[in-house]
Amino acid sequence: MKCNQQLTPIFTSLDHVGKVARVKNQYPNVVAGGFVFHFTPYKLTDDFSQFLEYCHSSPLYYNQIKKITNLSGQALYNIPKSKLMKLLLSLPNKDEQVRINSQVEQYMSKISLLEKQFGFVR
Repeated sequence: MKCNQQLTPIFTSLDHVGKVARVKNQYPNVVAGGFVFHFTPYKLTDDFSQFLEYCHSSPLYYNQIKKITNLSGQALYNIPKSKLMKLLLSLPNKDEQVRINSQVEQYMSKISLLEKQFGFVR
């Protein structure tokens, strides 16, 4: 796996539909399973990959994913690759991506402190 790739399950429970993880290190001898989509950004930079991870975690993206997800069997949901590839993300310039990443990280840090202070667990 390449550093800064994004992964999301193809078949999963409704709770996990649309969840995306970013690979933060290089793993040359690791391969994700067959039921996982690999997004390889056209720019494999930390800033761009981090920005995409935040985009994939946004309510706007999640709502788009829910609209294209199909029930497959009794408990599993699947995301058709053909529909996933047509989803749109707004991409600001590099400086704006870096600014947005910084702001999100500041807010996430504050949220973590509040969670610890009030005993919340994610």
